[in-house]
Amino acid sequence: MPTRNLNILVIGPDKERRQEIVAELLHHRVAAPIELEAYSQIRNLAAGAKDWNVALLDLDSDPDLCLAVVQTLSSRNPMGTVMVYAKHRDPELLMRCMRAGAREYLTLPIDHRLLQEALSRAAARRTESAGLENTGKILVFLGSKGGVGVSTIATNFAVVLNQEGASAFLLDLNLELGETSLLLGVNPQFTLADVLENARRLDRELLEGMITRHDSGLALIPGPDAVGAVQAFENGDLSRLLGLLQDQFSFIVVDAGHGLLRNGQAFLDMADTVYVVTQADVPALRNAQRYVKHLQRVAGAKVRLVLNRYDVRKPEIDEDHIAKAVGAPVDWRLPSDYQLVRRSHNTAAPLALADSPISLVIRNMAREVCGKPLQPAPKRRLRFLG
Repeated sequence: MPTRNLNILVIGPDKERRQEIVAELLHHRVAAPIELEAYSQIRNLAAGAKDWNVALLDLDSDPDLCLAVVQTLSSRNPMGTVMVYAKHRDPELLMRCMRAGAREYLTLPIDHRLLQEALSRAAARRTESAGLENTGKILVFLGSKGGVGVSTIATNFAVVLNQEGASAFLLDLNLELGETSLLLGVNPQFTLADVLENARRLDRELLEGMITRHDSGLALIPGPDAVGAVQAFENGDLSRLLGLLQDQFSFIVVDAGHGLLRNGQAFLDMADTVYVVTQADVPALRNAQRYVKHLQRVAGAKVRLVLNRYDVRKPEIDEDHIAKAVGAPVDWRLPSDYQLVRRSHNTAAPLALADSPISLVIRNMAREVCGKPLQPAPKRRLRFLG
């Protein structure tokens, strides 16, 4: 398998060792590798596979930090090949490396034949992934705290996207007691718990068999309906799942609840837009400010602020003060209508299918994503008393 077209990173603080690896790679006639002298320099790399196909990391310099970087790189680029190199072969460290996502463990001095075989396997993986560029946009809905309505908004947003002709998918990342199946009135055969249980052997065919379909045509994976049903994602499993969905759908709408950050930096790197859902009370706005600040600092995603249950006629905190408190303008404002939302929840009839001020806002959010013109609010009819 040809290895000349591989883009290779060599990462390690030990210059002598790093140059030894680079010399071996050049001996195998690969393109000149990119050298990073500190693990922290991976921050300068693109979020996906643009910068590299193969990464070789010095394990001995700082094993714990090296393993953390291995996990980050594996999550960012599931089709890339991460290798580590060390002076000795330690069985315990070898197991930790594999769990973190490393595919090769090389010992120094490098064996020419073993390195060639490792590079050939990396080239084969690159060939397999050629032409399978992920195109679907990942749209994440994050609640500033529990109870702000993030599941309701995310679910109805996904329904509208599908109505607007987009190929949309709804992924409920609540690890216990997910609500999307209840909101849509579906009885799923499989949930996120099943996906996580089979994460290591997940492929397109297996994933297709776990997808639930709503009457509207929307495809989804609901969250589990049990307490303590699943553990968190590990070692690139979430990135792998999202990558498979990107290959099949134009938009992946993610209900992240109010725990997005527990899924790690890799999730933020993949998101195209993060909608931070909040409401006009001090605890929710305080959390929203912290989320927005964090997202603006560490994620390349576009952050949008969604204000839910807002009564413009009697606001306790006006919109200007909200924008100033959060540090971001309010992009979308959903009116308060308790009776309508309760009826939707109790009947499992999506808000998006009704004619209401709330559904109009959600529809326009979806139309904006699709590049369609926004629908104007209906004009109020004047009543003349004779």
